[in-house]
Amino acid sequence: MSDTTTASLAEYRKFVETIVAAEKPSDLFLNRTLDHAAVIVEFLLRSAKETVAILSGGLNPLVYGNPDVIAASKYYLDNTHGTFSILVEDEIDFGSHVLLREIARPQGNRVDVRKVPEDFSKLYPCHFAVVDSASFRYENSKNLPEAIVQFFSPATGKSLMAQFETIRRISRPVAFV
Repeated sequence: MSDTTTASLAEYRKFVETIVAAEKPSDLFLNRTLDHAAVIVEFLLRSAKETVAILSGGLNPLVYGNPDVIAASKYYLDNTHGTFSILVEDEIDFGSHVLLREIARPQGNRVDVRKVPEDFSKLYPCHFAVVDSASFRYENSKNLPEAIVQFFSPATGKSLMAQFETIRRISRPVAFV
């Protein structure tokens, strides 16, 4: 990573940190790169208090294997009583995925990982992460990392959470430990 990229990533991180610290509805903003996606997911997890819901193709390791994302996931599980639900569409090695390995500690029913049926995954074009039915990162295309992001927006967050629950109900639980 070049110094320019590092500087711009640090600026992006500071921008997101300022938005989250305000704890009020943010404007919509774009996330265009996988590096930025990792920053957004980290801050979604750090701001979560009750629910984390992730709908992903295969939990891209450049985002979900990022050390800051893993640390934020562990922080959430260690410091809340909330739930952490993940829906994946792709075939992945659940036992060796770095994020899943880290959150696999005995959590009772707090961590739920499911595989979306292939036929059903073709019916919607998006991936997203939503926390506390309020803050979200929404990829309109499954094939691009570009996403819209908003923190503390209950109207949109509740809608995404309802979509997540619909998909979750028809997905099969997977053992990943």
